[in-house]
Amino acid sequence: MDEVVENSRPLLDKTDETVTRLSLFEMRYPQTVYPLRHTLLHLEHAMDVTNVLEDSFIPPEDMIRVWKTQFSAFVPDVKEKIFTYVKCSFPSGEKIYDHNSLEKLQTIHTLQNIKSDAKRELDWFSEEYDIPVFLQKRPSQTSIRVFQNLLYESPYNLEVPGYGMVPNELAKLCCERWLTSDHMYWFAQKINSWQRSTVCFYLNHVSNVERIAEKLLSSRPDTPTCVVLLINVGRDGDDVYIGEDAHPGIHWTICVVDRDERNMFYGDSLGWKMPKDLLQRLQPYLTSFWSENIAEYSVRYCHNPAGTTDTGHTCQATCSSLYPLQTDSSICGVVVLLMAGLAFADRQNFNHMLSNVESRAGSASLTFRHLTDPTKFSCYLRRVLIAWFVEEAFDSRYLLPTCPVTESESQNVKKEGNVFNFHVSSL
Repeated sequence: MDEVVENSRPLLDKTDETVTRLSLFEMRYPQTVYPLRHTLLHLEHAMDVTNVLEDSFIPPEDMIRVWKTQFSAFVPDVKEKIFTYVKCSFPSGEKIYDHNSLEKLQTIHTLQNIKSDAKRELDWFSEEYDIPVFLQKRPSQTSIRVFQNLLYESPYNLEVPGYGMVPNELAKLCCERWLTSDHMYWFAQKINSWQRSTVCFYLNHVSNVERIAEKLLSSRPDTPTCVVLLINVGRDGDDVYIGEDAHPGIHWTICVVDRDERNMFYGDSLGWKMPKDLLQRLQPYLTSFWSENIAEYSVRYCHNPAGTTDTGHTCQATCSSLYPLQTDSSICGVVVLLMAGLAFADRQNFNHMLSNVESRAGSASLTFRHLTDPTKFSCYLRRVLIAWFVEEAFDSRYLLPTCPVTESESQNVKKEGNVFNFHVSSL
């Protein structure tokens, strides 16, 4: 087993495609210190600048950004060459930075932030977490190790082949992080590549539904019967909106339209209202795939927003009581992708979760206990999603048992930790 030692390597002058996140984790970084004073200088002569790579401290990232903006805004009135610097006074003495110095300082902060992310992930992988023991199949250590290798052995600044994300972005599948549109794109494209009865789209960034539908239909022997939409939403007061580049959302939801059942379900693990223009945004999908009208479909909330307050959600009689309810701020994207995966791989159980035929205390709900409380089982559910990404297959057995669950079995939760391909220590 390889030894990985934090702070065991010097900071590199240059970082290229051979540098991995694990290498960045091992590097030593200077301490961040606010200067006592700083002055912007415009001179007709050059000055010697500080070698930032040999310093034991650097100014904070926000100040560096301000200085770079000030450098760019300065336009000299004279034709002679003008040299621009920022002079900083620290307790240990003065430092002089030019534009190139500021670029290097900002790069150091970027690398240091990646190291902090990697450290947080390594801690997360090593911690024990709750596992519902009644599941006969769970993500394997092999899949988790493959994912770790993608994060730590791939070049830190290049996309991981097959995923369209740099390692730092892919790594948001773990810890308590918020998933991004890159994860949604990958997931939707994977579902659509398998040519089943379900198709999936990231609604916010689809600009020409008719063209996409035409392309998908031309490559399939049968017309899909289910459309799954992954949606980024935000909230202004009581109004919920579909996120845009200029007005991004802060939460992930899912919409499932079933042609055969002629219904539409809206799943929100916080129980917010549906975006007011969602039905209008759905119509092009029904027109392009089925030549039908959304007005002819029944529309249901998985969680009725009438039961939602600022302190949480209380299920109503019309709620799909088995649908996940989160009590944290980051698991929503994981919930959306897991539900999309179930809609694709196990429609029967997915439809049961959307029904409102029993309460959360019902006997069948024991099977879904870890899904109805995604915050408690966040670490396990994120590992399920990690395994799906690595294996490029959505195995519903990671989420649902293959035989009935008793009350005593459903209460039985054990702790488990992960094993690394390397041993982590620190200097």
